Amino acid sequence: MIETKRLILRKATTLDTEKILVFVNSAYAKKYNPYDSYSEIRLWKHLRETTNFVLISKENNEIIGVIGLEDDTIRININAISLTYIIDEKYSNKGYMTEALKEVIRYVFEEENVDIISLKIISSNHASIHLAETLGFVKEGIIREAIKSFDNIVYDQVLYSMTKMEYEENPLI
Repeated sequence: MIETKRLILRKATTLDTEKILVFVNSAYAKKYNPYDSYSEIRLWKHLRETTNFVLISKENNEIIGVIGLEDDTIRININAISLTYIIDEKYSNKGYMTEALKEVIRYVFEEENVDIISLKIISSNHASIHLAETLGFVKEGIIREAIKSFDNIVYDQVLYSMTKMEYEENPLI
């Protein structure tokens, strides 16, 4: 468990599935996550197979977001993690994800001893791009025509990364 000023972060379990489905399948989340809707079974399987942290508001004890840790499939034979994150729309633009990501980044570098963290962000997700840059991630480039959405729209992805050395030198984290 990780605690911040306003949040408790703990590893997600399959018991969190119902609450996570509410915001993961929302129209707001789908603007930036072009995958088809998660079914309860699909999300349950995903939570069992990967590491995810739920963000719980201390104010109301509600799950307000999720941060996922996945293998970085771009890098070969490198100790690398790719982060994904989604927050409930009513909690967006209030600094919750910044607060949570700072601690998850710390956890990944210091507890999991990862060498590099990457983010793949849909190019139209300006808030997430701003967040990556605020946290000190470095833009590596754009993966053109990287993903086709469930409704057949093709998106570019912007690739960001942060090395362990950059993390250790970064005063924002």
